[in-house]
Amino acid sequence: MDQTQDDELVPLRKKFRRKESGKEDNFVQSYYKIPDANNKLNDAQIDQLRWNAGITVDGESCPAPISDFAQLNLPSQLQVYLQNKDYKHPSSIQMQALPCVMSGRDIIGIAETSYETLTEILKYMNIDDTKVPSSLPDPSHPMQAPTYRATMVCGGMPISQQIQQLNAGVDVVIATPGRLIDLIDKGKINLTRSYFDIICFQLGYEIRIIYLVLDEADRMLGMGMEEQLRKITITVGVTGITNRKIHHNVQVINYAEKPIRLLKVLRHTTCPPVIVFANTIDTVDEVTLALKKEQFHVASLHSEKTQAYRFRVMTALKSGGVDVLVATDLASRGLDIPEVSHVISYDMPETIEDYIHRCGRTARFNRYGQATAFVTLDCKVVEDLKDVLVAAKQEIPDELVDSARFGKKIIRTEFGDRVI
Repeated sequence: MDQTQDDELVPLRKKFRRKESGKEDNFVQSYYKIPDANNKLNDAQIDQLRWNAGITVDGESCPAPISDFAQLNLPSQLQVYLQNKDYKHPSSIQMQALPCVMSGRDIIGIAETSYETLTEILKYMNIDDTKVPSSLPDPSHPMQAPTYRATMVCGGMPISQQIQQLNAGVDVVIATPGRLIDLIDKGKINLTRSYFDIICFQLGYEIRIIYLVLDEADRMLGMGMEEQLRKITITVGVTGITNRKIHHNVQVINYAEKPIRLLKVLRHTTCPPVIVFANTIDTVDEVTLALKKEQFHVASLHSEKTQAYRFRVMTALKSGGVDVLVATDLASRGLDIPEVSHVISYDMPETIEDYIHRCGRTARFNRYGQATAFVTLDCKVVEDLKDVLVAAKQEIPDELVDSARFGKKIIRTEFGDRVI
């Protein structure tokens, strides 16, 4: 085999330099300036501060908690309000949550009643100094501020009137999950965060939500609203991740076809690096070995690998020494490599949330990306996958139209998959 043919089998890494814009890649502006006192803290001191306040965090590069409201540089009227209400020191969730949400990050917070609510109002009131009311409401009912244009949308009331109120322009929408979904489906409320949607918002085509708060989510779950909340959060996640910059390539195949299809997809990927996701450690190792035999620059990542090994692999992936990473869902969260151009679900995951997290590894920092999925008859998330494609405004393959075909127990054979 000559050198030209061999090069076609081994993707050559195309280098990019990450553009440091100073913003998160969710198009939400940061209003947070790190206090001078926090800049002087080392990791051990930050951990001790969290320990003393009973704070537990899970996430990448979380900002240090604040110890005083004055560190937030709030508008003067808000500072006076806090003083008058005898809010001298932030609670534990306020210490950690406020720096996060004011940095434009998504968070899930768990705390005692009313503390989360004050966190929400402080963040919202700090968006625009010109809209801070002279008389703020009680923290347990923050959305009654008279200087904000607010509207309530819920079932049992004519949706046409609510749409008219939205079209007239509002600052705050208070909604029940069911009616919110109705308005999203009708295209009257937009939970996406892509550049295209920002332009549409500026032209007045629809109401674009910048901040979404699910207050008392535990109570809503207890009232049987899990399916509705899941649809809302998936809508946020899917459109925020794909934002029409990810092209979904869904292929319905038999298990025996996967190795050949994977080679074909990889050989048509002109710009590595690529991440291939599999559901089990054994499959990860098998796929990695097969790709090595085909002369790909490949490495594997799963829970049985040591931390030192994982660090070496990630360094090689970022520097160009590795073009293909084969991994379990261990790599679907917290992995931040803007250059990843393609993610491949060799096995479809058990939940659509895991698929969305996998897609989130590409099309980062306003780049384009591709997500390929190998769907077999035992796939349990076909209906949800169709929702993802619809939300991303992409075509649903004909093979997925009849969802009842999928989610079955099968026997794998070299002649095809057989439903038990």
